[in-house]
Amino acid sequence: MSPERLLATDRGTPGRLIAFLSIVALTVMPLVAYLIWTGYQQEMRDAETTTRNYAAILEARLEATLRRADADLLDLVRRIPVAALSQQAVPRYARALNAGLDYRLFNFPEIVGYRVADRYGDTLYTSASAGTPRVNVSDRSYFRQLRDKPQAGPVFSEVITSRSTGQQVVIMARALTDGRGSFSGIVYTLLAIEHFQTLFQSLAIGPQAVISFRRSDDQRLVLRWPHLANQVNKPLNPKSPIVQRMAAGAKTGTLEFAAQIEGNVRIFSYRMLERYPFYVNVSVGRENELAEWRTRSLAIGALSLLLLGLLAWLLFRLWRAVVHETRMMAELKQSEQALRDSAEELRLFADNVPSMTVSYDENLCCRFANKAYAEFFGLTLETILGKHLREVVGEEVYREIEGHFVQVLQGHPVTYQRARKLPSGESRYLEVTLLPHIGERGQALGCFAVTTDITEHKLVEERIQRVAHHDSLTGVPNRLLFQDRLIQAISLAKRDSLQFALLYLDLDRFKPVNDALGHSAGDEILKSAAERIRHQVRESDTVARVGGDEFAVILRDFARREDVETVARKIIAAIAAPFQPAGQGQSIEIGISIGIALYPGDARDADALVKAADAAMYTAKQTGGSFRFSAT
Repeated sequence: MSPERLLATDRGTPGRLIAFLSIVALTVMPLVAYLIWTGYQQEMRDAETTTRNYAAILEARLEATLRRADADLLDLVRRIPVAALSQQAVPRYARALNAGLDYRLFNFPEIVGYRVADRYGDTLYTSASAGTPRVNVSDRSYFRQLRDKPQAGPVFSEVITSRSTGQQVVIMARALTDGRGSFSGIVYTLLAIEHFQTLFQSLAIGPQAVISFRRSDDQRLVLRWPHLANQVNKPLNPKSPIVQRMAAGAKTGTLEFAAQIEGNVRIFSYRMLERYPFYVNVSVGRENELAEWRTRSLAIGALSLLLLGLLAWLLFRLWRAVVHETRMMAELKQSEQALRDSAEELRLFADNVPSMTVSYDENLCCRFANKAYAEFFGLTLETILGKHLREVVGEEVYREIEGHFVQVLQGHPVTYQRARKLPSGESRYLEVTLLPHIGERGQALGCFAVTTDITEHKLVEERIQRVAHHDSLTGVPNRLLFQDRLIQAISLAKRDSLQFALLYLDLDRFKPVNDALGHSAGDEILKSAAERIRHQVRESDTVARVGGDEFAVILRDFARREDVETVARKIIAAIAAPFQPAGQGQSIEIGISIGIALYPGDARDADALVKAADAAMYTAKQTGGSFRFSAT
């Protein structure tokens, strides 16, 4: 080939290289900008998810604590005779009533104690009676409120210092009345502020996280971690977005605004308790949550600017090559080598982006894929580039996701999640974002697919749900999930005109065994008892732990009353078999009392059904165990 023809051929090379580098820049820079933006959105979503999840867990925990304490107060209101509410009656009733108050503290660390006061405010009975001074509470706001309106309840105090223990507490109280409904005294319990502060401190949310527990009726602060003593019992500003959101009727919410106390912009998630005038608020500092994203974005931005600078320099060299034709041959060789180095650096950059990225043309043929994408799916770049999407992912997967790609090629961004089984056999959860590649005339030239492995986030969400709805000791549903299942059972039975049975179970002779052998042996017996009960019912039935040694069973869709009796007898027989806790040289024998209420015969709503089964269970226990049906 002559030198002139060679030169003419080489003159076309700079134009082609400039076009190539422009396409690379137009492809890579939007992708870099998108990765920085999606990283920001992911950090904010993660912060919102974290605060929502912790608020949900703490709300469930506090709701369960207050429900159990309120159930104890209601039971005490029913059981304490009016004749016992005088100083003269104390010698006669003190032993039995004080022991009953002590028993209610079993496995209930949130409670400091239970107290009973007469209509003058003098303490008559108390848990831990030997070391607890008898004080007068007639000047306390909760006593005056119940004295003036005995039907109110439960009534909560502000945060106060207990006169009997010296601890910071919140009082939860109900009125005691005589047969005519006249005020005769109060029964109340002391909620330990220190216990909840320790609980809040143990949650490793983040260095700038704040957890608070406030009244929802007047916005006063009950407790907060980190603790600020001068803020206790002080309300939020009425202009606070949380106050305004709650005033509009929203029981839960996630907001971002400048905090009243801390002064910085924070991400808040709050949840109001269902039955009581309190709510939980969890927040994290926005700047702290975005610190890692800023560092990563600066690094990516700096690398991108460096690459742009390199690209600009290469374009300048090519322009000079066109002007100086006499030196074009030598300069083109240098430029070609520099371009190869640049392409390799761009490939290196793309391969080190943490997300899995791939680009398809308008026919869904792969034109680019980074190393992370190929390695994650066990492929090689040679088997991906130029291949149709169907060949890359397989026929079965293609049928599932084809509709998403049709939508993105119409110019609409798409985000979807799916489980994917890798060649290794491992299943992972993936989030795929599809972005249309739009040309100058508005037509779709293809699309970009950015895939993120969200398996760990999914597993964390599942673990949080498990902790919030199941008893940590026995693994069976807790009171919160039991209430939800009971409401579902009522709804299904009402819709299909069916009946079901609610069994309330209480272990007999368990407390003496627990006191004699210790909590470790007691916990083993509780776990074994739960397992034995589960083996006596169907998988479609529900077994839940609703108290220290109390369980509940929902038997769905039984045909005859005798079927329920059969299950009750099987449970009694299973619990009657000796227990053998580890490390104990002797077998342990306990019993169980069962109360049974039938839907719709005994009650038609959840609370009435629970009360009927609970009353039947106490009747069974008083008559020596076995089981009893509700008499309603």
